Amino acid sequence: YMVRRFSPEYITTNCMQALAQQHYPMPAPGTKLVDQIIAAGKQQYFLEQVLPETPDTIRLGYTKDQLQFCIDNERMIWQYFIQNELLYKTDWQESMHFMGDGPATQGMPEGSPGRIGYFVGLQIIRKYMERHPEVTLQQLMETKDLTRIFNEAKYRRR
Repeated sequence: YMVRRFSPEYITTNCMQALAQQHYPMPAPGTKLVDQIIAAGKQQYFLEQVLPETPDTIRLGYTKDQLQFCIDNERMIWQYFIQNELLYKTDWQESMHFMGDGPATQGMPEGSPGRIGYFVGLQIIRKYMERHPEVTLQQLMETKDLTRIFNEAKYRRR
């Protein structure tokens, strides 16, 4: 599952992601899952803005089938987080199920990709930016209050 991302089409995305992580690091382990999801979404949104011609599959590191799974099951994925009361948990090991690389996400149906929190985070940030068009990319990236971004996005999947 990781080897696929070592092919030439991923070079630019991997470089830009490394720069984003250097300037805007992810929250420390033990942080609320929702904050980790928002930080991951910010990084994905950054990549989307600086690499607009790059497909979502490359930016997220998903196969076409994995991305389609996320799109088709976005509501189910979100409900899983809500029903299992995961958003405000701070357990590092549990967070890694949703934020870490893997062939799939533990607890999700077959076909789900690893790092599913990155997909959800991107959807939340897209919603936030849609609701706040006055916010620049730099302002978004420099915002440290991740819970505020989550609350103001009013993300509720259909």
